[in-house]
Amino acid sequence: MKKSKVSIIIPVYNTADYLEEAVGSILNQTFTELEIIAVNDGSTDNSLEILERIREKDSRLHIHSQENRGLSEARNTGMAYATGEFIYFFDSDDILQKETLAACYQKAITESADIVFFDAEVIGTTGQNAFRDSPYDRKHLLESNRVYKGTEILAYLINKKKYSSAPWLVFTRIGYLQSINLNFYSGIIHEDQLFTFLLFLQADKVCFIPENYFKRRMRPHSIMTSPVSIKNIHGYITVCRELAKYVQKPHFAIYRRLINKQIKILVNITASTAISLNFRARIDVLWDLVRFFGWMLQPQSVVLLVFPRLKIKKAPNR
Repeated sequence: MKKSKVSIIIPVYNTADYLEEAVGSILNQTFTELEIIAVNDGSTDNSLEILERIREKDSRLHIHSQENRGLSEARNTGMAYATGEFIYFFDSDDILQKETLAACYQKAITESADIVFFDAEVIGTTGQNAFRDSPYDRKHLLESNRVYKGTEILAYLINKKKYSSAPWLVFTRIGYLQSINLNFYSGIIHEDQLFTFLLFLQADKVCFIPENYFKRRMRPHSIMTSPVSIKNIHGYITVCRELAKYVQKPHFAIYRRLINKQIKILVNITASTAISLNFRARIDVLWDLVRFFGWMLQPQSVVLLVFPRLKIKKAPNR
């Protein structure tokens, strides 16, 4: 059997309403030498039946079912079965423009890139654009004819507040992924904040395609739109603590400043996210942040965790 050049990993959990359109956007790619590894993560709707029906029509779709273990474990399962030269992580309720994989593959081969990434637009449940200005738009910041270092991309986009940890914007060479021994951290949400940062951090060759190839669907009750809970906080703190471990590793010394900068950003995002929790929970979060990352915590973050309704005026620029 001919080996696929690109492996697409799709975790599936109760997305029956959008699944056929999502998988169809992959199977209809102009690039055809691909395999889809759909990991049914304990769906309780008819997602599995839809996948089986699609597989009858196109053998490039492979299905692996498991008990519900969460997004990270589903992606890791998919990675274990991937046989392609490149890997792409896709979500089961989104849409990919039909020329995406062809463009990414060509760019990666031409430039010997570890990573090729691109932009996205956000759509609603009806498929209409949900934002006038996409939060994933970097076209005006980056050059398409350059090969960047991963650290260069991270430093620049973080500084411009345009860095995105979304793995569905990233097309990766499997050999590179294996060389850095990277998987998704299990048992938390916001796992992308750890995975994608480490992916870019160690990459020698990164290319950018200035196209909105990906359509991100904002739907009710998804992880992206669910109310803030202690799980969000636990996820962020876990990511920060894991990143802090890399600061201590000798061969990561050259990345120390960049890693610490990202930790500081995430620490203060954690604090601002926790503002909507009850008082007891906020104090617990504050204690954890002070205990582990006190020197990175901004004073206004501390004040707002204790007094969330207090309005703090920004100091004037000097």
